[in-house]
Amino acid sequence: HMVISAEDLQNFADCITGVGGDDDAARKVLFEIGGSVRVKDGPFASFQGTVEEHDERTGRTKVGVDIFGRITPMWLEENAIEAA
Repeated sequence: HMVISAEDLQNFADCITGVGGDDDAARKVLFEIGGSVRVKDGPFASFQGTVEEHDERTGRTKVGVDIFGRITPMWLEENAIEAA
């Protein structure tokens, strides 16, 4: 479980409702380093992983995916993962 401050939660709500907000800050809350994610697309869809780092330049996230008991790092697009 993760605790989200009221300010971060309001910013996230503003982003998804189209009221405004800081999209980059909202993404950082959703995919926090060390957070659990699930792969949505590709050959590893439905596999679980842990966020290891973000590349702000490319918008990709490095996720350590548990593949048959071994953690395999892979770079994934933000739209290919979801919070678990």
